Amino acid sequence: MKQFPVFFNLNQQPCLVVGGGEEAAAKARLLTAAHAHIDIHTDDPCTDLKRALAAGEIHRARGDAPWREGRYRLVIVADVCADTAAVISADCCARGVPVNVVDRPGLCSFTVPAIVDRAPVTVAIGTGGASPVLARSVKGQIEALLPSALGALASLYASRRAKVKATVAPEGRRAVWEAAHHGTVAQFAVEGDMAAAARALDSLIDHGPCLASQPAHITLLDLRHRDADRVTLGELRRLQCAHAVVFDDALPHTLRELCRRDAARHTLLAPTSGVPVVAKQLANLSQPGHRVVVLGTGAWFTDVTQRAVAARLRTLGFQVDEAGAAHTAAARCVTAL
Repeated sequence: MKQFPVFFNLNQQPCLVVGGGEEAAAKARLLTAAHAHIDIHTDDPCTDLKRALAAGEIHRARGDAPWREGRYRLVIVADVCADTAAVISADCCARGVPVNVVDRPGLCSFTVPAIVDRAPVTVAIGTGGASPVLARSVKGQIEALLPSALGALASLYASRRAKVKATVAPEGRRAVWEAAHHGTVAQFAVEGDMAAAARALDSLIDHGPCLASQPAHITLLDLRHRDADRVTLGELRRLQCAHAVVFDDALPHTLRELCRRDAARHTLLAPTSGVPVVAKQLANLSQPGHRVVVLGTGAWFTDVTQRAVAARLRTLGFQVDEAGAAHTAAARCVTAL
């Protein structure tokens, strides 16, 4: 990790932008979104900065070198010559004030990432100044993945945290939040019905997720490609929601790292012994209401074996889904028809 990522709380905190051009205006808008108190130091503000000054959104800095006052939480330098930027950077670093000089990573004590804003959820993508274009490209991909309702859902969770803490025992709180986020609460939010999402969450808090009355859910995940870069978002979500993961010795370390950190880990015993043995082990490992993910990577895990194990588990009363290469290939065949 080249840089350590942090999030500053700049609400009503003094921040300084040096420069009067479009880059300075862009950084001022970014700080405005964070509710900072922004001072601008320039003799020739651009049209956007003049408008923001007239509206009282930003303010003129006092003095010839306001960055030397030491009162700013951070300083951003844009649209100034290299010599001036170097002086400001040195002054700020000497005073312990975080400083960013646009397009000059060597003069920065911090860099400004590409940002996906789903307030209060914020995703920041940084390249350590190596490639802002790459950061923006990754940002576009992430924005396409995250629903617009994510921020509203996070706000709903925040509004119920005190209630959960007051009414749910510590050992049951995680189950409540997981049931909310992987059930009807999140689904209502994604559909835009926040009132229904709130009612569903309140019911979940009041009555609990009732895991004991629900069957275990087992996912057979085909990862015979053994390539972490080919794991889809849906497969990653399954791995992060799993209460337990089961794998064979062929599973690479890079794929093991994608699993939920506190999920129970089990080695598949004697998979070559046949479908009944594999199904019995999975049945014994599964608890009511829990999610178990089987990561199939060894030679034993064929399309035929996957379907046979799934069928046997369903006869035992388990909810089973098949994901990954075999499932995707089958889906493509159905689509083609």
